[in-house]
Formats: sequence, structure tokens, C-alpha cells
Amino acid sequence: MKPLTLKAFSNLTSVVCFVCAVAFAAASLGLYTLVGQLDRQIDMVERQSDPNVIAMNEIVGNLGFGGMIHAFKNHLLRGGEEIRVFDQSSGAILSNLDKLERQLGAAHEADIEAVRAMVEDYAAQIEVVRRIRAMDDHVEAIDRVVRVDDSHAAAALDNLRKAVIEDGESTKWKVLFELRRALGYDGMIHHFKNYVLRKSPDYETQARAAIDRALVALEAYRSFGVNETEAAALDDLAGVIVDFRVNLDIAAEMIAAGATAAELDAAVGVTKDAAYAAFITLGKQIQLEYRACLADLHAQMALLKQGAIAMALIVCLGVIGFSLGLHYVIERIVVRPAAAIAQGLGALAAGETHVDLSAYANDTEIGRIARASRRFREALVDNIRKSEDLRGLSLERDDMLREHARMVAERAEYTTKRAALERLRADEQEDLQNLRDAIGTVIENLENGIFNYRIDEVYEATHLGGLARDINRMLSRMDEAFRALAKAVVAGDQALPGGPDPEDVRAATLMRESMTHALQTLNDAIEEVQRGAEMLRYAKP
Repeated sequence: MKPLTLKAFSNLTSVVCFVCAVAFAAASLGLYTLVGQLDRQIDMVERQSDPNVIAMNEIVGNLGFGGMIHAFKNHLLRGGEEIRVFDQSSGAILSNLDKLERQLGAAHEADIEAVRAMVEDYAAQIEVVRRIRAMDDHVEAIDRVVRVDDSHAAAALDNLRKAVIEDGESTKWKVLFELRRALGYDGMIHHFKNYVLRKSPDYETQARAAIDRALVALEAYRSFGVNETEAAALDDLAGVIVDFRVNLDIAAEMIAAGATAAELDAAVGVTKDAAYAAFITLGKQIQLEYRACLADLHAQMALLKQGAIAMALIVCLGVIGFSLGLHYVIERIVVRPAAAIAQGLGALAAGETHVDLSAYANDTEIGRIARASRRFREALVDNIRKSEDLRGLSLERDDMLREHARMVAERAEYTTKRAALERLRADEQEDLQNLRDAIGTVIENLENGIFNYRIDEVYEATHLGGLARDINRMLSRMDEAFRALAKAVVAGDQALPGGPDPEDVRAATLMRESMTHALQTLNDAIEEVQRGAEMLRYAKP
């Protein structure tokens, strides 16, 4: 198998990392999609289980159709057991108002208090209705006595509806609220009962408008998708609504004919048990759907957990496998060859020239380093050989330098000696010249018959001083001899008639000339020595 280069390994690693990143991104996208679905379901569950919406449903349900207002109007019209329904419904309303007050806080405290005050007003008025009916059953008169102005409560309920129901997306609970509102308080049943009691066309108009709103709410509920139970409940409600619409037509005809409230109530009675059961069924179905969504949510959460664990395991195993593979490949193509080359280079640096890295000299980057190390080894061997040659040359150079130093020292010594000799020659030459001059003076004095002149005996050269002393002794003896001869000659001449003996004079002259010639010969010899010394001075060393 062809060795893998570092560049190819880097490219392969990048490809593997890219593939792993894509796979991880795809898995993350899948988890993100699942989380998004869960988030939407959680949002839906939160909306379905909004305690404020549920409380508003309970308030409106217990206040309107089949609730407090409905029971109040029925008790006013018929008396009987409706007061028990009133008590139950009013208690449920107050309980849910307290709950809503805790959940909404002080922001809607005034609205909740207005609804609570309206409930208390109706509770007070129903006692009045009960006492009056015990004495008189004229319904229209009783209605005029116990009429309650609930406009503030209606406005407060509308404020609460805007704050709770209209906030956020629509849900089945919110549509059910609108359906109960359309059929209940300030809706169909409320205006229908007021129309029966008071016979005002406005109540008829408001009741018909509320019926239309109720039918719209029924269709809005169906748009969420309903099961068979919900569809049956919605059909029951639609049937009751249609019955009330028909009864509105009947009531209008009877009112036009002058019928009383009691007569109208007896003629337009509608069986509402199916509608009451339908509301209970829809509430239960919403709760069941909520629980089903919650169970599905838990199942998807469990799936998400399993997916996350599986993804974590896959990523972990993938990272471990990739790391081990990467470690093996790096160890095989980088670390081991690099360690061997490093060890070889260390041995080469320590001077070991037997290192062989040819086993790693392939076509990879490490192989190029191994080939470069081999060339380095060859260069090192060549450098060692050259170093040994240079060491030999260095030794020869050191020997030559020592020889040169010795010759320089000898030349310096020779120069020093030559300088001393030169000074000595100069001194002797000067002494010779002085001695020669002195001898010349002596010769000149001898030629003039003067024998008492003496040579200076102080010279640098000892032998010249000795020569000067010898000449002075010779001159002293000659002077003494000439004096003695002169005395003898004078004495002889005085004894001899006719003056000095010519032979004596001639002998004295010859003696003087001989002395002069000897001194002249000595002076010439000194001059010859001086010339020899001068030639020696200019001779090359």
C-alpha cells in the first residue's frame, strides 16, 4: 500500500470531519424538528390548560345558559326548584372569581369585583322574588320590582374576556367560552327571557344576534376537528339553538296577540337537558384531548430523550472511533517515523555516523525529512573528514607559527645583538678615530721635536686604552732616551772641540724618524681597522 502523505491525511481527515459534521447536523436538525413539534404541542397544551380560560368558562357557564341568570329568570317565571340551581351556580361563580383574582392579580380586581357585586345583587333579589311569589304571582310586576342593572358587570366581563380569551391563539376552550357567552349571560337565553318578561323588540333583536354568534361559534369549534362524541354534542346544541329561534318567532306572534309572560313561558318552553349535557360533554372531551396531548407529549419527550441518548452514544462512539483511528494513523505515519528520525538526528548530533534512516525514505513528507536527514548524515561524515583534515592543517599551521615565532624571537635577538654590536662598533670607531687623531698629533709633535705630548688613555674599549698606555710608555721612554741622549750629546759636544758629532746628530735624527715611521705605521693600521669596522657596519646580517 502506498504510504499516506500528511497532505492526503489532512484532506482525508477534513472529509471525514465534514461527513461527521453533516451527519451531526442532520441528526441535530431531526432533533430540532422534534423539539419544534414538542414546543408546539406544549404551547397547545398550555393554551388548552390555561387556568384563566377554564375559570372564565366556568364563570360564564354558571352565569348564563343553564346557570344563575337562567335559573333566576325561570324562578321568576315559574318558581319551584330553580332557586337551588341558582344557589349552586352563584357559588361556583364566586369560587371561580376568587380563583381568577388570584391568577390575574390586581390588574383586573375592579372588573372581578363588579361581577361579584352583580352576583350578590341577584342573590339578594332572588329572595325578594321568593317572598313576593308567595304573595302574588304576577310575573311582570315582580320583574319590575327585582330588575337589576348589570351593565357594569357586563362591561367587566367583556374586559376580562379581552384580557383572557382574546390574548393568544384560539383554542377549543376559548371557542367554548364564546359559545357559552353567546347562549348565556348577555346572550341568547338572557335576552330571550327578558323578551318573554318585558316583550321589548330590542331583546328579540339581541337574542337573534346572539343565536347567530352561537352558530358561528359552533362552526369555529368544528374547525378544530372533532370526534363523534363532540360532533353529537355540537348537533344537540345546534338543535336547541334552532328550537330557540323557532320559539322567538312564536313569542313574537303571541306578544303581538297580547299574551302574558306566563302564557309566553308556557308556550315557548324548550327541552334544554341535551344542551346542558352537551356543554358537559364538550368540557370533558377537551379535558380528554388535553390528557391525550399530554400523554403524546410525554411519549414524544421519551422519544426525544431516547433520540438524544442514541445521538449522544453515536457521537461518543463516533468520536472515540475517529479518535482511535486518527491516533493509529498519526502514530503510524507521523509519530513513529518522526520519533525514529528525531532519535537518528540526535545520534547524528552526538557524532554517531552509522545512523541509517533509509527505511523511512518514502514519498511522504516524513520520507522527505528522512532523505534530508540522510543527506545531513552524508554531509556530517564529509564535514568530519574535512574537520580531521583541517585539524591536521591546523597542527601544521601551529608548528609553522611556533617556528615563525622562534625565528621572530631569534631575529629580535639578532637585531638586539646587532644593535649592541653596532653601538660597540660606533664606540670603537670613535675611539679609533680619537686614537688616530692623538697619534697624528704625537707624530706631528715628534716631527717638531716635541716628545712630551701624551695620548688620552680613557677609551670605551679596554684594548685601545691599553694601546694608548703602551704608546705613552714608549713615548715616555723615548723622551727619556732623547733627554739622556741630548744630555750626553751636549756633554760630548762640550768636550769635543768643533761642536756636536755629526754621527750623533744623524743617529738622533734616524731614531726620531724611525719612531715617527713606527707611529705612522701604527696610525695606518688603526685607519685600516677603522675602514674594516666601517665595512662591517654596512654589511647585511
